[in-house]
Amino acid sequence: FVARDRMGRMIVMTARIAADGLADFPEGSREAGADDAVASSVRAIGVDEKTALLVDPDGTVTTVGNGTAYCCTVGVDSFSDMVCSPGQPLSLPKVECVRLAGASFTQYDNPAADAFDLGAWAPLDGTGVAYSFGIAEGEIVGNAYGP
Repeated sequence: FVARDRMGRMIVMTARIAADGLADFPEGSREAGADDAVASSVRAIGVDEKTALLVDPDGTVTTVGNGTAYCCTVGVDSFSDMVCSPGQPLSLPKVECVRLAGASFTQYDNPAADAFDLGAWAPLDGTGVAYSFGIAEGEIVGNAYGP
């Protein structure tokens, strides 16, 4: 994912899903904003090669392998300023991400492995690195892969 610089591709697809109305949003949230940010967002996960997210029955994931995984959200607060139209460069003021680092495949229960709760869409136990970036006229503003 990182080696092939796929963050831009993933976020463009996420924006396209939002712009084309392919996600379920509360009535009116795309125009006026919404109180329920979880229900008013489009989410995506990018995973490096030689890395995996192990999903437990409770929706908790543990990152294993040699690389990282990225859990990203484009929220309703970005939709009003988003430009996602054919022939125009993408503009998206805010993409929120959590970078998760892996641990050895043979030590999937290693406490050093970062964990994430898919239901709450939040890192667990202080793991992961939260950050945000934007896109202005097709150019990433900030670091797409975090600090």
